[in-house]
Amino acid sequence: MIQSLLLAAFAFGVFALGAASVARSARRRNRPNKGYLQAAALFAAGLGVATFIFIDDTTTRRTTLFETRIASDTMSHLDDGSPYREVDFEIEHPGVPHQLILDPEPDGRQDVPPVTVDYRLQPADAEVLTQGTAHFTPVTDYQDRAPPGRTDTEWASWRQTFTPTTAGHHVLRITFRSKRIAAVRVRIADPRRSDP
Repeated sequence: MIQSLLLAAFAFGVFALGAASVARSARRRNRPNKGYLQAAALFAAGLGVATFIFIDDTTTRRTTLFETRIASDTMSHLDDGSPYREVDFEIEHPGVPHQLILDPEPDGRQDVPPVTVDYRLQPADAEVLTQGTAHFTPVTDYQDRAPPGRTDTEWASWRQTFTPTTAGHHVLRITFRSKRIAAVRVRIADPRRSDP
């Protein structure tokens, strides 16, 4: 909750500083009425953005059951050389649809090709609950805004809904099937979770 509040306060502060700057500039140009109107609009926009950020971030934090970042240099390797890692977490609400969210990070090179990540989720010592391959296609909408020599191209998040049948210990195995992934952020969301 505190982090959500700080994030919203920062966003509001940026807009408030912009509003103060616009009002000051208008006063110097002898057009205070127009300047105050623009400043009020910026102030209101900042309040709206801060409110959205706070609500969105609070909801995400509240429903996050498990979250981690798996870097490729911390992974073991299968016989075929593919890096993999298993992570453990606890299911609190069986029978409720959960979401598995994967968010891979590029390795920093200029080109970002399509990549794949295999996943397998299962309760400890039980049959596989869900498994498959997540396909990630590069998103390049803002590539032209990147500084020279860098790219803002990345992969969009991938989501899979699953419904656990038992509470308790579960294991998620992530396997990188492409070499250009530096890390993957893993998040398990439980809509019934209400702990802060």
